[in-house]
Amino acid sequence: MSFFWRARFDEDALDEALEYTAGGDIKIDEKLVLYDIIGTQAHNIMLFRIGLLKKDEIKSILKVLEDLKKEFREGKIQLRKEFEDVHLNIESLVTERAGRELGGKIHLARSRNDQVTLDIRMYMRDAIITLTEELINFSKTLLKLAEENYETLMPGYTHMQQAQPITLSHWCLSYVDALIRDLERLSQLYTRLNKNPLGAGALAGFTWSVNRNLTADLLGFEGVQENTLDVVSSRGEFEAELISILCILMIQASRIAEDIILWSTSEFNFIQLSDKYTTGSSIMPQKKNPDVAELIRGRAGRIIGELCSIMSVLKGLPTGYNRDFQETKRILFESVDTAIFSINILYKMLSTVKINREKMLKSVEDGYSTAVDISDLLVKKGLPFRTAYQVTGRLVNKLLKQGRKLKDLKANELSELVYSETSVKTDLTEKELQAVLNPLENIKRKNHLGGPAPSENIRMKNDRENKIREFEALTSEIKNFLKEKYDKLLEEVDRIICSP
Repeated sequence: MSFFWRARFDEDALDEALEYTAGGDIKIDEKLVLYDIIGTQAHNIMLFRIGLLKKDEIKSILKVLEDLKKEFREGKIQLRKEFEDVHLNIESLVTERAGRELGGKIHLARSRNDQVTLDIRMYMRDAIITLTEELINFSKTLLKLAEENYETLMPGYTHMQQAQPITLSHWCLSYVDALIRDLERLSQLYTRLNKNPLGAGALAGFTWSVNRNLTADLLGFEGVQENTLDVVSSRGEFEAELISILCILMIQASRIAEDIILWSTSEFNFIQLSDKYTTGSSIMPQKKNPDVAELIRGRAGRIIGELCSIMSVLKGLPTGYNRDFQETKRILFESVDTAIFSINILYKMLSTVKINREKMLKSVEDGYSTAVDISDLLVKKGLPFRTAYQVTGRLVNKLLKQGRKLKDLKANELSELVYSETSVKTDLTEKELQAVLNPLENIKRKNHLGGPAPSENIRMKNDRENKIREFEALTSEIKNFLKEKYDKLLEEVDRIICSP
């Protein structure tokens, strides 16, 4: 069994030991192949620039790496378990094609510790960009739904009991604000992780005069993570931070999914889900099940579990590299894939929902959600708030016993109740009372900053659109910057290969 690092061993590793240490890892390392090849190209160009590789050597190395890149994209390269990981697989292929002496030079002034950290950071940069784009699309879906429903009344809930009327627009914009916070977290994380780890080595750097700023520039990093021991010891930290952001994001997605599930029941009947995002029953022909929404809710739990897993891996490790870090790769990759897929299908499902506006309105009108506004009206007529609260509570109790709704209430009836409870005479008019009991007129008056009034929701919607455009522009700028860096690296590779 030909390991590069087994020179000091007398015996080969057992197959079962190899399977345990590398069997699962090699399957997920395919996500890192292209990053590993690109990182190796940049590293070897740096070695050439500082005089550790000759012209003919760098040409041969880069040519082989370019061939490997092409073959991997064509599906012609499979990682082999006996070489443990993506890094030694690539090195073995270069050695096989360029010869033992030349292949043996590509890992000079580098350890798998800083190499894997580099690959993962390059992967995470792309993952954050993809997640950001999905959140932007999600936000746009909610903004469009908000724009179409400024006056679509619905009950707002606390304790799953009707509380006060709101609009569907207000509900949508509440989650746009939550997604903007997620976008801010991703942006901040991108800035923190976008530092070059190459040159840290196993943990203590090198006696070679490695140019860490050069590899940072070639690979599009904004600077270098300087302390070599910190580079190696911080493995898993940025992964855990991303997964914690995904946890928050998926909890938000789960709550949206929960609302969708409730609203699509026959009891609520606020919305109708598209057939494209529902399933049927194997026995009950009438069923239309919200399985997509339910699985989003369930997979939020999966990512919460993954956050616990990665924190448990990291919590007790001594300073420096430990093989436990290997476990963080699976957790990271699966969490990112789950979140991206879940968010993508959630906003597509939302965009196809049919709104039952009449049912939402009836639910508001048949409930008692304007009761607090009656209290406020009584306060305006001179009652202390707590007294007004008590009177309104008695009123609701009375109407419930009579099987009546608040919309059936008359001004003289309310005035009589106030007088019987407080001995205070009020000059309530029918017009004043009906303005309070009319949920839309009620909401229109709540036009303070952040309130549910249509006028304020229009302002918030326009403001949030501008914020989303800013994130969109920033993401485009980052993508273009990375593309320019990769293009320049490829041009440098081609220039070296083609040079005399």
